[in-house]
Amino acid sequence: MARTRTKERAEEVWKHYRKLAPEMKPVLVYSGPGRKTGNAKSMAQLYDRGVNGSRIVVCVDMLGEGVDLPNLKIAALHDTHKSLAVTLQFIGRITRKGDDKTIGEATVVTNIADPEAERKLGDLYAEGADWDKIIKRLSEERIEQELRLQDVVAGLKSKGTLHNQLSLWNLRPRFSTQIYRTRCLAWSPTLYTRVLKARDESWYALDEPQNLMVAVVHREEPVDWGNYQTLEETNYYLLVMRWDQANQALFIYASDYEALRTEQLAAIVTGDNTRLLSGTPIFQILNNVELPLAKSLGSSRVGAISFTSYFGPNVTEGLASIEKAESELNNIACIGYENGDRVLWGGAKRKGKVWQQRAGTLAEWVEWCDRTWQKVSAEKASAPNITEDFLRPLRLTSPHNSYPIAIEWGEHAQNAFSDQFVFFGTTSIPLYLVDLEVAAVQQDGSIDIRLSSETLSATYRLSISNGFPAGYRHTKVSGPDVGFKKKNKEVVPLDEHLAVDPFVVRYADGTYSYNCYHIPTSLNAGRFPAARLETWPWKNIPLNRESMGKSRDANTIQHYAFQRLKADFDLVFNDDGSGEAADLVGLKEADEKTIRLCLIHCKNAYKGVISQDIQNFYVLCGQAQKSVTVKHHGMLRLYNDLKRRHELWMKDGHTRFLKGDIKQLAYFRDKSRRATVEFEVIIAQPGASAAALNDDALLLLGTTELYLKKTAAASLRVIVSP
Repeated sequence: MARTRTKERAEEVWKHYRKLAPEMKPVLVYSGPGRKTGNAKSMAQLYDRGVNGSRIVVCVDMLGEGVDLPNLKIAALHDTHKSLAVTLQFIGRITRKGDDKTIGEATVVTNIADPEAERKLGDLYAEGADWDKIIKRLSEERIEQELRLQDVVAGLKSKGTLHNQLSLWNLRPRFSTQIYRTRCLAWSPTLYTRVLKARDESWYALDEPQNLMVAVVHREEPVDWGNYQTLEETNYYLLVMRWDQANQALFIYASDYEALRTEQLAAIVTGDNTRLLSGTPIFQILNNVELPLAKSLGSSRVGAISFTSYFGPNVTEGLASIEKAESELNNIACIGYENGDRVLWGGAKRKGKVWQQRAGTLAEWVEWCDRTWQKVSAEKASAPNITEDFLRPLRLTSPHNSYPIAIEWGEHAQNAFSDQFVFFGTTSIPLYLVDLEVAAVQQDGSIDIRLSSETLSATYRLSISNGFPAGYRHTKVSGPDVGFKKKNKEVVPLDEHLAVDPFVVRYADGTYSYNCYHIPTSLNAGRFPAARLETWPWKNIPLNRESMGKSRDANTIQHYAFQRLKADFDLVFNDDGSGEAADLVGLKEADEKTIRLCLIHCKNAYKGVISQDIQNFYVLCGQAQKSVTVKHHGMLRLYNDLKRRHELWMKDGHTRFLKGDIKQLAYFRDKSRRATVEFEVIIAQPGASAAALNDDALLLLGTTELYLKKTAAASLRVIVSP
């Protein structure tokens, strides 16, 4: 049974089947004027099990109510359903029991080039606990992570009834835990019910060999905002417990730690042989975190009960108070970079709780607990001054004195890149097609920021002064008024949006700022080694012609870079344009477990000639530093952005693929789920000479390289003229 969404599509698919498998006698069935006779004939052929009978039916949606064809055991979803209910019903048709001697297992085939396909099939598990018995996991290869989850789910089904109530595949606990040191020889996880209330219902699943238990608790209790006998609140709580017997450590996750009384729970399941891991060791979660910036913290005054919370720029005040020994740190949430990834760690000293701003499968939660234990288990280690290396927002009273080299969207805009739009007047442009750049720097240090798409642009000036009520202001310099829109919300003026999600301005000295707050960083990078500068003979390439465009103009810097580098990659994508990730994106399968991702930035020579002017590198180094967000957002986000930009060119009959195609790009996207992504940045500037590069340029390149290494574990190549 081949399913399509429309009659036209059904006709097209039917013709393909007739050409590919005429011996199967494909038939067509769909509703509509004039189809009654044709459908009856097709159905008669389907029921005919003889030599003249049909073995393939192409239909729109399904064959109609009451049609029972147990012989149909292969379903091909040429177009996926919009409704999960319809998809379930469709797949149910081919899972009906037939003759075991003549009919094999049911199979569903869907197009995984569609990025929504895996998500939709994943959603099938949410519809009922037994669908994982009917539908196999989608991936062609049984990747290691998938196998671990299969093992965890299979183990949990060995005891308990939770898997009869919901699918264990779809559980997504937050990466959060309390950690307890234990002294028991065995634990009793099923005694968790002792902390529940009398009317609670609960179901659990237990893997005894792996000491892992999952429970869901259903609780109904009167509302707390009035005295009503007939009104009750209904809550479902998730509880996950794992006892690491070898390390004598108990990990407990609860969707509501207070409601499930986790400290009493730990004592009950271990026979009171447990101690909450709390105090200073909790903050060892921040070990190895580069460029940490506290988003929030809580402290208590020494010798007093008072507790103070600090958020945003006020965090600096809290850090200063802790370092002066006026208060002690109780809890902290901090962003930074660890092993090339952007991370958020949080810890609460008294509650013994640690967390990250992520969620995952049960298998991933178990692995995360193991990694977290490695960080916090050394209780006897000397307590470092964890606040010492923290970045601290400092309020500016005038513009920062280093040259601005890049402008980025704010944190919220970057994290929710889709379904956001920039309005140039009344014209709406998707955020991913809008570029930000430093247009000019005024004598007083004010920064002109240009927002541009392929056809529209506007410039706003960021000025900083104590004379402004907020300490800063954005004023339009040229172009139409700009607005910002999130999903289905109203369009707001740009300056109103920037008040809550400001531009990030990056400077040549490696620091950055937002609105009127500056964040100093002590990179101390030193100079980029001149011996590592690579030189190309840019013979006959005009130094003022950067982009090859849709025509692939060979007489350009970008095209020459492609020619020099294309042999190094399996796929090369021309991403040049507003909102680009880079001028060229290169991907290569380094080995079975490694993908190499390279972003190549090209720039025409300042004033079109070879010179020592540092202007040759301001924009390039800014682009290189902005590249880390591409790595952190992942291959799925990159795939979606490149695919959308390619499709816009395809409308005009052009392709952005210089080497490879969309299928290969999808292959790299899928492989990234099980492979390590090695990240590299290349900057190409023929306007600079390796023989005459000055210290300022080498310092800027050194700062950029160290920033890339700390934040994305990335390498940097610099290509110039001899």
